[in-house]
Amino acid sequence: GEQITINARINSSDVIDEGNISFQFVDKNISVPVSGNIANVTTIITPAMLDNPTLRVLYEGKIMYNIKSNVTDLTIEPGVVNIIVDEVNSKIDDEVNITAKVIDCNNENITSGEITFTNDKGETLATVNVTDGIASTQYTFTSEYNGTVIATFTSNYYQTNSAENTLN
Repeated sequence: GEQITINARINSSDVIDEGNISFQFVDKNISVPVSGNIANVTTIITPAMLDNPTLRVLYEGKIMYNIKSNVTDLTIEPGVVNIIVDEVNSKIDDEVNITAKVIDCNNENITSGEITFTNDKGETLATVNVTDGIASTQYTFTSEYNGTVIATFTSNYYQTNSAENTLN
């Protein structure tokens, strides 16, 4: 997932430099100290957060401020992926390995989604799951083909993207 930073501010005329702000996501809670009325948290967006983007922010500090919380829905856009299609060298009737590497904007491996490999005629060669940043399949070219292999990534959590490499 992609990394995000969320800032919480305590609206008070007093400067608050004690206590914590608890950022409560659907799948994790992160407590951060308050400094100058502000607490910031940096975290990775998880699939659970995409499915349920509710965030509860809770101030835990001085009794005189009372415990105060706020609930909001985060707006999380689908992430961006980069795809690298390995070079493919093939002769007619040779089985070849077609592989694409899929990473996010933090250069982390994507762990879900699908890659559909096609040729530049629009014919589907194979559709495979992405596992630990890799989508790979065996394919046999049964006729002469001089063109490109195109890898198109689809997922519920990332934007669709394509990349290609020339078949040699």
